[in-house]
Amino acid sequence: MNSSQYVDDVAIALYDSMSSELLASYGGGVSIAKFLGESDDDGARRSWSTRISWELAELPPKAMNSLVIYQGSATVSVSNEVVARFGLGEVTVSISGDDVWEAALRPGFSVAIIAGLGWSRWGQRWVDELRRVGLRRGPIVDIGDGRALHWVAQRPDEPGPWTCARSAEGAALISDAESLGTPRLREVYEEFNRD
Repeated sequence: MNSSQYVDDVAIALYDSMSSELLASYGGGVSIAKFLGESDDDGARRSWSTRISWELAELPPKAMNSLVIYQGSATVSVSNEVVARFGLGEVTVSISGDDVWEAALRPGFSVAIIAGLGWSRWGQRWVDELRRVGLRRGPIVDIGDGRALHWVAQRPDEPGPWTCARSAEGAALISDAESLGTPRLREVYEEFNRD
């Protein structure tokens, strides 16, 4: 099986487990198709899975080839330390079992996964490099609403929802990563990976 077909299969499996969990949590009283602006369930599956496939395909090749889906959960392991859990409109990225970011499922959410891969592998070196090459950091806001992920990395040039973070450091890192965008962030990751 080629890697693009594998990524498509992962996205479909994620949709199946995500939608099953969501339907169960609402007692079946929610229409995923309506939420996604589609006319039926097949259209919803196609649009959601296609978006996820595009983003997963943007991951560094070695990471993309090591995707493992957790059975019965809308969660994919991207490395030994980095895990992404998918909801209908967001993805939560965890490192070593701790939730670090919640990113909206909009174009470019793969930045959160790549940023997590780099942070888990290279720590402060990665943070310093993204700060150095990042274009323009948006404001880091503590909304203090009692949630675990209450720091927000705002992007003034883009409407929300913005990525939420567990800490101010995490919000600053994701802001730098998002300022680069997926292609450039992946280049930085691959440059580090060659060293």
